[in-house]
Amino acid sequence: AWILFSIASAYAIYDIIDKKYRMKKAVLVILSILVVLNSLYLFTGTFSRTGEMKGGASLDGIAFLKTADYGDYDAIVWAGGNLNGTPVILEAPGVSYKDSSRISAYTGIPTVMGWAGHEYMLRNNWEEISARIRDVDTIYETEDNNEAMALLRKYNVSYIYIGDKELGKYKQKGLQKFENTSYFEKVYRGVAEIYRVLP
Repeated sequence: AWILFSIASAYAIYDIIDKKYRMKKAVLVILSILVVLNSLYLFTGTFSRTGEMKGGASLDGIAFLKTADYGDYDAIVWAGGNLNGTPVILEAPGVSYKDSSRISAYTGIPTVMGWAGHEYMLRNNWEEISARIRDVDTIYETEDNNEAMALLRKYNVSYIYIGDKELGKYKQKGLQKFENTSYFEKVYRGVAEIYRVLP
């Protein structure tokens, strides 16, 4: 709507100036003030949406994680350098443009379910998306190793990530099953943990 309005307003200004002798001076002044005030949004809106351009300029998309308090930076760097090929990693799904699905987003390693909104826009199949979210939640929350393993095999999951988001979203009882060395091997331990699913 704003794009169409801006195109129409450009023509309206041209039309008004073209008929300037028939217009009263006051209307032209009011219109000019409105144009200037609307133009201010270009700058104020940009700064409010970008955090007033705070922080250093960088092409490193994960640089901010070095100072963020998530504990994910080291795990992301480790996963990007040590998980070769395209193994599927399990992590908590979430909403677009937040700190969910961060391992897959920053490393390119596939995950079972990333940002639901993006998946819906790409695939337009909410039933499949909802089923995947339920399955991921079940894997993290169930205390039954067999149920978890069946779902992990269904999605060909090789690694499980437990970071700040997962600890905040899922109950500790369900997460404890990943310590069972008959099914899982801890391959990374820091603030976050990564487990390998044993064959």
